Amino acid sequence: AASAAIRALESQHGVRLFNRVGRNIELAQTGHRFLPEAKAVLERAAAAHNVLEHVSQTVTGSLSIAASQTIASYWLPRRLASFHEAYPAVRLSVTIGNTRQVETNVLDGRADFGLVEGRTESDILRRARVD
Repeated sequence: AASAAIRALESQHGVRLFNRVGRNIELAQTGHRFLPEAKAVLERAAAAHNVLEHVSQTVTGSLSIAASQTIASYWLPRRLASFHEAYPAVRLSVTIGNTRQVETNVLDGRADFGLVEGRTESDILRRARVD
C-alpha cells in the first residue's frame, strides 16, 4: 500500500522521490527536499489527532461544595445544572451551612471549595468574587 501511494504521488507530480537500486531504495534529490514537508504534515496530523482525543475525553471525578444558605438556595442551583450538563460524569455533592460551617468544611478538607456571601475569619482561605 505504501509503495502504491508513493508511485501515485510521484506520477501525479511527475517527480521521483526514491531511487530504486536493486532491492533497495534511497531518497532521490527531490525526496530529500520533500522530506521536511512530509514530516511537518505528519506532525500536524498527530497534533490534530491529539486535540480531538483530548476534547473527546470524558471528565470524571467528584467535586464537593460547601455553600451558605442564601447561595445554595438562589445562586447555586442554576450553575450546578449547567455544570452537570457540561460534565455529566462528575459527581457533585453540596453541603449547606452558615459561613463558619462552610469555612470549617473547606479548612478540614470535607469540601473542595466553599461559597459564602460573608467574610471569613481564616487567613489561609482566599476570597474571590463570583458573578
